[in-house]
Amino acid sequence: MATPYPVNDFLDTLMQKKGDPADLASTLHHIAQTADTFFEASYCSIFAINPITLHFTASQTVAEREEGNENVLSQPYPEQLVQQTLERGSIQIDDLDERPEYQNLFTQVHNIRSFIAYPLRIQHNQKPLGVLCLYFKKPGIHFSEEKTVQKAFHAFLTQASFLLQQTWLLRRHQEVALIGQEINQEPSDIDTLFEKLRTLMRLPIRQIQMYLQTIHGLFVSSGEIVELQHRLVAHFQPRLQALKTEIQASPAIQADETGWREDGLNGYIWSVSTPTVRYYEYHHSHAGKVVKQLIGEDFQGVLGSDFYAGYNIYQGFHQRCWVHYLRDIHKLKEKYPDDDTW
Repeated sequence: MATPYPVNDFLDTLMQKKGDPADLASTLHHIAQTADTFFEASYCSIFAINPITLHFTASQTVAEREEGNENVLSQPYPEQLVQQTLERGSIQIDDLDERPEYQNLFTQVHNIRSFIAYPLRIQHNQKPLGVLCLYFKKPGIHFSEEKTVQKAFHAFLTQASFLLQQTWLLRRHQEVALIGQEINQEPSDIDTLFEKLRTLMRLPIRQIQMYLQTIHGLFVSSGEIVELQHRLVAHFQPRLQALKTEIQASPAIQADETGWREDGLNGYIWSVSTPTVRYYEYHHSHAGKVVKQLIGEDFQGVLGSDFYAGYNIYQGFHQRCWVHYLRDIHKLKEKYPDDDTW
């Protein structure tokens, strides 16, 4: 395999992105499209990671052009592949028939025989921005044997990382600017101002004290700020309960939980969601009783979740996460490779 274009050509193409530079979806599509074209891949996927939260956020998969038309496909997030790529620095599989542990529904449906995956990172601190994958319908990539292509690909990765980093910075700048506009709107009272500082800016108590004293000439003790926070919670409690009741009346609820440290203590953020409502609660407990409290005693719909045993407290219909299910199947396949069931 050899790229038929000079390095400067594809770098120029990469930097000639049109549209909103802060639009993550268009940036991902542009990077994937450029890589697919210049490196003659059958498919190219890019999986973006938020460099602040380090969570997966979006993806784009582009197919090779056929008769001038470009196909944009969807692909489930390959969590294990992305994690391994970030840990190892790269993954190159020359023949998937010999490495069946890397097979998934996407590679099987599209007859993929080989692929290469590389991380995209922020240059100065190496935080991950995403993973770029090139898929081929024939075995054998031989990147390591073709020094010219290898050098060109690494140059592409560096420039793509820079472009993706710019997009994240611009997105963050826009978010901060919007928050600044909210804060600068004339607040009707101290409660409203505190609400914006605490919820929009997410400032801790000491920084709120400093802001009020510096900008508004107000000295407010930490105790008064805590009391304002209690009043804010009480003010929104009826609305929160209404959202929770709306979710509990839904025919289907998606539930999840993750670790969360608050006031120096370990706990969990629990979420229950519908297509229109998202509801979150913090609990120290990781027990099934929290599930019952969130979905309500009268819920009789379908509960979507992963395989955590706490969700089994609900005796009705369950829809388990397909990604977790597929991951477990792959583990069983690796553990019992000679079982004809697979």
